[in-house]
Amino acid sequence: PKKRSQVSIFLIALIAISSITSPNLYIAMLRTPQDKEMPFRDAVGPTVAAIEAANIPEGAKVYIITQHKAGYEYYVLRYEMIGAQFEAVPFSIGSPSAETGDLWTDPTMDAEKWSKTLLDFDYVVLANATMSFANEFYSLFRNGRVEDGSVYKVVKLGDSVLLEKIPYYNNAP
Repeated sequence: PKKRSQVSIFLIALIAISSITSPNLYIAMLRTPQDKEMPFRDAVGPTVAAIEAANIPEGAKVYIITQHKAGYEYYVLRYEMIGAQFEAVPFSIGSPSAETGDLWTDPTMDAEKWSKTLLDFDYVVLANATMSFANEFYSLFRNGRVEDGSVYKVVKLGDSVLLEKIPYYNNAP
């Protein structure tokens, strides 16, 4: 009897909440693929394609850079690499953005410090980088080429690293 009343109360609450919410919301949820056609994901689309092409092995340690962003892109990319490992490291490093109140960028991270940090990682996903990032960290990239939407293999060279881009050819129109 007590369990039956609890179930009844739950069902009444569920019906009440459902009646408050617009039915169009439920219809939209059922009709739209949940991971496709979402405009706010478009910004990370090319990076996701590069991640898929890189075929990062499960359990690999990945460092994600989303320079001068608030973190949304970082967490979307983590989701896309659900089998990878991540550490509590800054996703925006180097010089803070002068245009915004940049709370996310770690200004204490320079090329030498990042190189030492990357010794514990297998890959770097570079979703987006600013010109200041490229100027500050180009020495860690093979031939100094820093490219947004790319995946890099961390090549360990004793006590430093070299970031080797994993080739990816986007044939999208």
